[in-house]
Amino acid sequence: MKDRQSKKVVIIHDIDSQSIEKAILILRSNGTATPAPANYHIVSEAERIIRAYSKTVEKADSANKEKSHTARRLALGAGIFLSVFSIGYYLIRCAQMLLEKF
Repeated sequence: MKDRQSKKVVIIHDIDSQSIEKAILILRSNGTATPAPANYHIVSEAERIIRAYSKTVEKADSANKEKSHTARRLALGAGIFLSVFSIGYYLIRCAQMLLEKF
């Protein structure tokens, strides 16, 4: 069994967000990561990652909404087509019945 090195974990609760309840960050161990620059802040990196994720989710949501709108438009078009076709068929049948009487 390999001896695994322990990791530092940061859990952020009570995030001011409508979609994110909690963030769990697993930090790299010092031996594998390059040293951080002097002006490096882990919070700003976490915010950047969360913003990137949020943009991805928003794009997916907008794509799903567009698919939903397309499906509604298609269903509406099919309904209108069937209605017009049914009315046309009914009018033709009525005209045919009238012509048979004369």
